[in-house]
Amino acid sequence: MLLRISKNTADPELAASLVQKAADLQAQADAMDDDAPSDSKSGLDKR
Repeated sequence: MLLRISKNTADPELAASLVQKAADLQAQADAMDDDAPSDSKSGLDKR
């Protein structure tokens, strides 16, 4: 969503800040995924 808005704005500073915010949020989500136990780590099988 933030990336779509950044593509449609004429303000380059706003676009840059939206892209940076999207990157920050993605990094936070990736960190949460790394902290969460995965099925392979816990020995669970989803089959």
